[in-house]
Amino acid sequence: MLIREATVADAEGIAIVHVDCWRTTYKDIMPSDFLDNLSYGQRKELWKKNISNDENYVYVAENTRGK
Repeated sequence: MLIREATVADAEGIAIVHVDCWRTTYKDIMPSDFLDNLSYGQRKELWKKNISNDENYVYVAENTRGK
């Protein structure tokens, strides 16, 4: 496993993990309407901004297959 600094190209993958983790972790805790309305596209844009901000440090874990 490789830990590396994220690039804007990683934003989509991070967004998918972000949304899926929220939906799994907060099922039966948060309202299902809220979780169902989480958007991969909106999170992707959020992560693009986070990664592009020079004041943030965003890292990803990448497996041996580059995923």
